[in-house]
Amino acid sequence: MFKIMYRTFSTTRSAKTLLERELYQGNSVVRFVLNDKKVNTLSLAMINELFAELKAIDKIEKVRSVVIAHNGKSFSAGHELKELTTESGSEKHNEIFNTCGDMMNFIRNMKVPVIAEVNGTAAAAGLQLVASCDIVVAGKSSKFLVPGQKLGLFCSTPGIALVRAVPRKVAMDMLLTAQPIDSEAALRAGLVSRVVEDSEVKFEALKVAEQIGHFSRSVTALGKAFFYTQAELKEVHVVLAKLAIRTAYFKALFGTRLPRNDTKNPTNNEKAVTILPVSRNLAEHVSNLIAIGRKPVTVVQKKKPTNLPEENQGTRKVLGWQADKKTLRERINHMYCNETLADVFFVVGSDESRQRIPAHKFVLSIGSVVFDAMFNGGLTPNNPGEALEIELPDVEPSAFLALLKFLYSDEVKIEAESVMTTLYTAKKYAVPAMEKECVRFLKQCLVPDNAFMMLSQAKLFDEPELVQKCLEVIDKNTLEALNGEGFTDIDLDTLCEVLTRDGLRIHPQLLSEQEMNKIYKYLAVSPQDRPVLIYSDRPRCQISSTEYVVSRFQRIENRWGFCGTSDRIKFTVDRRIFVVGFGLYGAISGPHEYKTQIKIIHCGTNKTLAEHDTSFVCDGNSRPCRVCFKDPVEILPGITYIAAALIRGPDSYYGTKGLRRVNTNDSDVTFQFTYAAMNNNGTSVEDGQIPEIIYYTAAE
Repeated sequence: MFKIMYRTFSTTRSAKTLLERELYQGNSVVRFVLNDKKVNTLSLAMINELFAELKAIDKIEKVRSVVIAHNGKSFSAGHELKELTTESGSEKHNEIFNTCGDMMNFIRNMKVPVIAEVNGTAAAAGLQLVASCDIVVAGKSSKFLVPGQKLGLFCSTPGIALVRAVPRKVAMDMLLTAQPIDSEAALRAGLVSRVVEDSEVKFEALKVAEQIGHFSRSVTALGKAFFYTQAELKEVHVVLAKLAIRTAYFKALFGTRLPRNDTKNPTNNEKAVTILPVSRNLAEHVSNLIAIGRKPVTVVQKKKPTNLPEENQGTRKVLGWQADKKTLRERINHMYCNETLADVFFVVGSDESRQRIPAHKFVLSIGSVVFDAMFNGGLTPNNPGEALEIELPDVEPSAFLALLKFLYSDEVKIEAESVMTTLYTAKKYAVPAMEKECVRFLKQCLVPDNAFMMLSQAKLFDEPELVQKCLEVIDKNTLEALNGEGFTDIDLDTLCEVLTRDGLRIHPQLLSEQEMNKIYKYLAVSPQDRPVLIYSDRPRCQISSTEYVVSRFQRIENRWGFCGTSDRIKFTVDRRIFVVGFGLYGAISGPHEYKTQIKIIHCGTNKTLAEHDTSFVCDGNSRPCRVCFKDPVEILPGITYIAAALIRGPDSYYGTKGLRRVNTNDSDVTFQFTYAAMNNNGTSVEDGQIPEIIYYTAAE
């Protein structure tokens, strides 16, 4: 029985984190992890990076085997669609396909065995990568498919790797039906070497690599070369027939020939056809690929115009529906969900929720690079007399309608029940403006009760700004967030990320009496007599327990008026602090309640860091009144900030003989005060309002 293997040193990542590298068994096993944070599309950057790593590893004598694994639910969804648009050009397309093919051939010709560790879905070029590996270890829930038929093309290149790995009948079944097979079926067909529980896939792959590592590298290399040499003797005609098969297929489908490599200057009888494989931009998950095919012969019924008054129907018959549409926006908006001139139909949703929605290629193409590639990248039949029908089983109708409404009219219609599916749809079809609207909506809905649920979704959709907002809410309202929805569903990495944050406002009572006594002794006795603690003695809280006040005036006078503008003063500090509020002078005429708005503004960005509308009551004496923000405001050393207070009420006291530099010996913080120009109600360094700043120092 094999023991669990341990890494010899930490994981290394490339600058773009497309690929992780891990070393095991004294560096004799190299594990590459596909890591593009989405569905591991084989972009040109990913292919080049993996290819370069494989070339380098194959030259190292110490290496005995290579494992190719993945992060996320998808091993790989195939090529990156954004790189295969018409704007990219045929040279770019040829570079991608040729480089990918060279890498697949190199894997088979490597001196060391390559093991595919599959714990998700592999499709198209991703399946080609799996089939090109020498050994495949798969989890029980893994899926394998070649979805070209759904996209209106035949996956010829992945098909060659597939037919080398499985019987021809199985390969043709997968290629012609575009249906996925599970890991057990893949095992029976010979595509997969071993099937284990999902939780055991990594262990099993490394165990296989360890077994191989016990044997001679040179013997393994010779055996691998001999195996593929004799196996390919039976398949040479497949390679020779590849071009003829693809040419005949495209001629039958499109009435054109397959383009040559020199498609820059096609003849009059030739039309360049770009072959676009699947990509993450076309579908979020490979099991939910968009199916593009010919729509059954159908007569598109035009709607009868019913939105004009009866007296205008005669005019409408002459001028058409365009008569009362005065602007381009009105005319485009009229086409929303309208079969008039529709040249594509989407069948959205699954089961009972399926809905058939008409649309227009031109409108969609100018609003989304994904739609542009779908309709103008050579995937669709070039027959203007037929409309397309596209199936979207993974998209909710309400989310797709919200996306179309935005593309047709710029109107944003987002609902709380469907905002997540709308965000998914906007990302799937690469509409960043709609993504921003969804994120803005989520920020408005963010409260402590749903912070953990929203944090998980923000990480899933790769929205770092929303992730940060969620973490800030959890910091400030830790107990409420822990009791809210979604906390028990978060993954281990998210839990660890939250628990290691220093800003959590929670006071746990988990220590036993014995543990508390040990901590008390540690703090109370001399260093040489202290007991050993298993806890870190570094303060976890960012804020010290002592509150400090800096006063900038040496003398107090009376009668300071307010004219509707804010009193403002600039300040900088030489140490990180947290401002909790200001001291403000009160009325000279006796007790009174003032309405006030206090702010802290970052001078460099002019961004308001904190703002609070509140009130304070004074008793008529000259002592400053305490006015605080809802939460402490972090102030960094060396940066200039503006303290501002908009005060509404009768005349107040004010300070004079102001200090430009104040050293607070008790907190070891030095304040520098400078004049805040423009609207400041007269407050300056020498005299005015805001006599005090109340703060805490940062915990060391």
